[in-house]
Amino acid sequence: MLVLFNGLSHFGKKLVTELNEFDPHNKYVFLDTYTSLKAKLLFILLLPFSKLVVSFNGVSDRSGSMDLVLRFKKKLLMQWQGTDVQLALQRAQDGVIYNRYITHANHATDFLFLKKELDTIINYVTLLPYKHYSKDTVELINYKQLSVLSYVAKNREDFYGMHLIQQLAIKYPSIVFYIVGTDNEEFITSENLKLLGWVDQEKLSNLMKENPIFLRLTQHDGNAVTVHEALLHGQEVIWSYPNELVYQATNLGELFKQFELVLEKITNRGMKSNDYNSNFIYSNYKREVILGNYVAFLNSIVFSK
Repeated sequence: MLVLFNGLSHFGKKLVTELNEFDPHNKYVFLDTYTSLKAKLLFILLLPFSKLVVSFNGVSDRSGSMDLVLRFKKKLLMQWQGTDVQLALQRAQDGVIYNRYITHANHATDFLFLKKELDTIINYVTLLPYKHYSKDTVELINYKQLSVLSYVAKNREDFYGMHLIQQLAIKYPSIVFYIVGTDNEEFITSENLKLLGWVDQEKLSNLMKENPIFLRLTQHDGNAVTVHEALLHGQEVIWSYPNELVYQATNLGELFKQFELVLEKITNRGMKSNDYNSNFIYSNYKREVILGNYVAFLNSIVFSK
């Protein structure tokens, strides 16, 4: 069968490539109908022959592609990500949400917190992970020092909680804070705050291996890949969202408290990586498990009455 994907291209393209390798009996095609005229035309040509459309983004306003899905009476899955949830909630609150596609579609997200938000405006949302992780390149170690790693996007420093990280770095001057993403030197407020700018995946993995603590203090989030990668590398994670393996902090007071708990935990463990976190992510997010469940869910939609 043919399954068409459109929406956010970064994860959508990657997932489609993996599904074609994992499930060669079916054909999966990603078309970037958001930015490519050629993709829009291909979507129109292939839609009549498809069994299912997966919108790799929740749609709560008018969409030409979704209008075609309804016109051809094709089954639809919306895979919600994060910002799209914020938009839908705000539109629902303002009374301007466009519900035709939402009513027609099946709905899924890979993050429990987003599911709980969506449950307030959609009748049924399935928790459906699609990101998987491997321990092939992960090496658990004994740390040389207490240090911190975080990702803060350039020009979005406030959204990623840079002001909280600055205060934490000032409070703990003997601990080095490495920040990847931004290289804007105006955010350096103490000598122990090191801005590394953009780094590639290999460098990021090495930083996760070398630093025992990972911070992600975003104002809103999806099921962040960097959190799972940090846990896979045995780091202790402080996140602004709840998860059974992380310490949650949404303000400065909580951050100070959780940071002290993390420092104590690492020290009491003899400066070793957290092998429980690493093994949990590997066991629960294996490629064959995640992709197998995803294909089974798509089939359940296609063959439902």
